[in-house]
Amino acid sequence: MRRRVAALLALACATPALAGAPADADTKAWWQLIGQLSSDAMQGRDTGSPGHARAVDMVATLFKQAGLKPMGDNGGFRQTVPLHETRVETSGTRFAIRRPDGSRTDLRFLQDVTIRATDALPAQIAAPLVFRGYCGNAEVGSDVAGKIVLCFGGRRTGMPGAAARIAAV
Repeated sequence: MRRRVAALLALACATPALAGAPADADTKAWWQLIGQLSSDAMQGRDTGSPGHARAVDMVATLFKQAGLKPMGDNGGFRQTVPLHETRVETSGTRFAIRRPDGSRTDLRFLQDVTIRATDALPAQIAAPLVFRGYCGNAEVGSDVAGKIVLCFGGRRTGMPGAAARIAAV
């Protein structure tokens, strides 16, 4: 049984060319290119990284060799796209519930509470907190103005998704 499972696993993990699929020259070239673009040398191709620059150079060279017409910036194969990153730094980010009697409960970021980072997110928020379950239209009501609305974030069939919760609030 173990040998059979190991053999099936090895077969499932093999590339199509090794698993009996046609191994024509185009297929081999495609697998080689994919291997190069996904290799550790490309460092994940993170935008702006040296690995990204190497991947861009490789693809631009291949486009040129294929005779494709460049339509990017300055008649080349590259096009500048402005990017903007918004993120919440975990270090120094704190959440706490402060009660009228002065007591406080700290919430662990990414365990007890998560937020969606946007450019409109202020550096600090202090407001009354209200809980509205799954935050459907019927649950939110008109009494949430000026308050932080806490909603369940899980995905459940029949319950409002993130976009619907945001629209309701």
